[in-house]
Amino acid sequence: MIDFQQKMLEELNKDYKFYLGEHHIELFLQKYKTPELTKDDVLNLLGDLLSRNLIYTNICNRMSNNWFYVLSPKGKISLNSGDYDPYNETSYITHLESEIPNISEDVLIYTKESIKSFNNQCYLASAVMIGVASECAFNEMLLNFSSWLKAGKEKTKFLGFQNNSRIMFINKFIDFRKSIQVRKTQLPKDLSDNMALTFDAILDLLRIYRNESGHPTGKFISHNSAFLNLNMFARYLQKLYLFRDFFYVNKE
Repeated sequence: MIDFQQKMLEELNKDYKFYLGEHHIELFLQKYKTPELTKDDVLNLLGDLLSRNLIYTNICNRMSNNWFYVLSPKGKISLNSGDYDPYNETSYITHLESEIPNISEDVLIYTKESIKSFNNQCYLASAVMIGVASECAFNEMLLNFSSWLKAGKEKTKFLGFQNNSRIMFINKFIDFRKSIQVRKTQLPKDLSDNMALTFDAILDLLRIYRNESGHPTGKFISHNSAFLNLNMFARYLQKLYLFRDFFYVNKE
């Protein structure tokens, strides 16, 4: 499936000017000829890019037929953001589903809400939704971790964690981290390598953007922080699912 947002930004990044008239729209349609793309689709795409400040209209010339679209600074960031571009929900989710084929619908729902919030400049809401998506993914992993542990007090403790809403999510994560750290030698190399760094990053994000942002603390989250959060989230989510899958197919 063609990512038309990316293609449009690539076109606008070229030297020639993309004018508002029909000529350049027709050229775009001819270049990316496909039944799923119509003239109205291109107009809607341009309108969407304008609304999210990824492009703007250069109206320096007094004649409207000489006005043209220009790539904005945000658009340039989007163009070079790689697979996990928060400005492009379709591309972001497509790559996430490709990297994590068994990602749950719950995690996807909150991830999509986070991206939508980001693109509507609701950065605090975006952070909270990342936290909820993280909690969903962690609880899925914790279920398999509990099954992976051999019978004993620790297994019983983590089984009790799963459905106990009175225990804060971040405390569950801290206890899990302590437990898995002493079992590091039982993990495959791709999971044990840089495990501490991965969990440090997750813990920081959870503490700031799940535990604190969900309460009326008056904290402010900048555009850059929200952008970086969504980039980091996609990568540590892959790691959580690798742990989940390992615990599912193995026993301690």
